[in-house]
Amino acid sequence: MESNRKKILLLAPPNSIHTIKWANELYSKGFNITVYGINSNQNSKYLPGIEIFSYTISDKLAEGKYGTITKILYVLCLPNLIQVVKKIKPDIIHAHYASSYGLLGTFLRFKPFIVSVWGADVFSFPDQSFLHRSLLRFVFSRADRILSTSEFMKERCKLFTSKEINVTPFGVDLKTFDKINDLQKTDETIIGTIKALEPQYGVEFLIKAFKIIVDKYPLEPFKLLIVGKGYLENDLKNLTIELGIANKTVFTGFIAYEEIPIYHNLIDIFVAVSVLDDESFGVAVVEAQACYTPVIVSDAGGLSEVVEKGKSGFVVPKKKAEATAEAIEKLLFNKELRNEFGNNGRLKAEKFYELHYTIECMINIYKEILN
Repeated sequence: MESNRKKILLLAPPNSIHTIKWANELYSKGFNITVYGINSNQNSKYLPGIEIFSYTISDKLAEGKYGTITKILYVLCLPNLIQVVKKIKPDIIHAHYASSYGLLGTFLRFKPFIVSVWGADVFSFPDQSFLHRSLLRFVFSRADRILSTSEFMKERCKLFTSKEINVTPFGVDLKTFDKINDLQKTDETIIGTIKALEPQYGVEFLIKAFKIIVDKYPLEPFKLLIVGKGYLENDLKNLTIELGIANKTVFTGFIAYEEIPIYHNLIDIFVAVSVLDDESFGVAVVEAQACYTPVIVSDAGGLSEVVEKGKSGFVVPKKKAEATAEAIEKLLFNKELRNEFGNNGRLKAEKFYELHYTIECMINIYKEILN
C-alpha cells in the first residue's frame, strides 16, 4: 500500500508553520512527503513520518543579507538536491516561494514542477530591478502550475506570466482554532494583536490608537495585549512608556504556535494594521475569526480579502491611528456587535479557509497534473 502513495517533494522551509501544516495534511491524505530546505533544523518533532533533507550555507546568505546574490547562491545546494531527487524519485516537485526555492527548482528541469508564491517573492522582489523581474518570469516560465495564497496576489502574478494561476489559501485547523469556553478571563476588555514586531506590521499605530482610547476613557478597564517578538520590541515598549500606557500594555514575547489559540481567545478585539500595500494574506486574522473574535484590519492588500467588511470586522486606512481608534471604539461598548462579528468571522473561516478544504484544493491540482 505504501508503494501506491504518490511522492511529493516540497522545496520549502521546514520550520515554517505553513510548510508543517501542508506537509502533515498531505501525508495524512495518502501522499509520501519529503521536505527539502536550506539552513533548517531537522524538525522531525512537528513532521512525524516525513523525511526532511536540509542543506547548510552561511546564515547571512540564507537570511538574504547579501541581496540578489543570495538567490544565485541557492544553486550551491543543487548537486545535493539532485542526489535527493534521484533517491526519492518524486512524482511532483512543489517549490514554495518563487524567488528562492522556486528558482532552485527550475534548475532541476523536473516535470511536473509547481511553484507557490507567498508574498515578497512577487511584490518587493521583482520591483528591485530588471534582473529580479527577469528571474521571476524565468521561474514562472518553467512552472507547470503557479499557485497563490490569495486573489490579491494572483492579480500581481499576472504581471509576470500569462499562465493560469490557482488560488490555494493558507488554511487554518478549525479544531485547534476555536472558542475555548472554559478559559478564565478577567473583567478587562482586551484589545490585541498576534504578529511579528517588525516595521511592516504597523504595531505602533495600534499602540497609538490604544492611547487615544485610554485618554478618552481613562477609568475603563482596557488592556492592550501584544503577542510576538521582533526587531521593534524594545522600541514599541519604549513607545508605550512615552505615551503613559505601559501599565495597560502586556508584551508576551515569543509564544509557541500551539499556544496561540489561547491568546486569540484572550483577545476581545483583534487588530492587524499592516502598513504594506502588498500584504499577501492574513493568516492571523483568519485564526482570530476562527476563534469567534471580531477583527480590525488595515486596507493592506490581501488583509481586507479575508474580512467581510461590516460583517466580521472593520477595514481602516493604513497608518491612521485615529481611524483605528474609532473602529475599536465601535466594538468596545457594543458586545452584541462583537458577538455578531465574531460569529460571522467563524462562518467565513469555515467556508473559505478550513485547512482540509484548502488542502483538497491543492490535492485536486496534484491529481489534475498527474493525469
